[in-house]
Amino acid sequence: MPREYTILIKSVNKIIDAVKSEGVEPEELYRAVNFDPALLDDPDNRIPFSQFGAFYEQGGRLTGDDAFGLHMGERVEPELFDILGYVVINSPTFGEALNRLIRYHSIWNDGAFYNLDISGAQARLTYEYLDELIDARRHDCEMTLSILVSFARRGTGVDWMPHEVSFQHSKPKSIAEHQRIFRAQIHFDRPINELIFDSSLLALPMMKADPGLCVILDRHAQELLSRRPRADGLINQVRQLLGEALNVGDDPRIETIS
Repeated sequence: MPREYTILIKSVNKIIDAVKSEGVEPEELYRAVNFDPALLDDPDNRIPFSQFGAFYEQGGRLTGDDAFGLHMGERVEPELFDILGYVVINSPTFGEALNRLIRYHSIWNDGAFYNLDISGAQARLTYEYLDELIDARRHDCEMTLSILVSFARRGTGVDWMPHEVSFQHSKPKSIAEHQRIFRAQIHFDRPINELIFDSSLLALPMMKADPGLCVILDRHAQELLSRRPRADGLINQVRQLLGEALNVGDDPRIETIS
């Protein structure tokens, strides 16, 4: 029987709030994705990642916003991602923030993962899906890359631009919002979803970082991670390598993740 990949129920709150702000009743969204709102009563509940993907797609359809995912990523604050968000924003540098995002991502969502590869002056951050049940991925993926860029700009205070942004899905009718947000070369129908940017950006300090708090958050995140089912293959390797780097204080721009 195929594994069911899941995501924390808290993840849907931002989508619910977004459709409500556009005048759409949440019940209409619940019906469209076959969702029981009683699940929201327990913030520790998890739902299938494939159903979460449907939340994004139906949110875009019901609001009439063809750039729904991009706009979500532009508006959402990292704190909404609970421990994952807090441990990221309290990391000393952008590179360490990305390392922690990679390491602890499955606490929030185990149906996709990040990978960071560094080659000289160039860094590649990819976002890959494990859950093959997610047919429509566009808005989730666009939200993910959008929030990464928006978060990094706000968190470092540097209005940087990636060199290239690639998506696996096909080109939508308009890419005006993609161009406005990313300000980079944008590609569609590519083998992988990724951001390509200067590796020097990884050394940028995070303006609101609290190193002492980060140590405490690391311990809590590690404890939560230990309760999750162990992943195999690449993800397990990534976690192990990042754990070793974070624990010994190595340069966060590690090149052994790919």
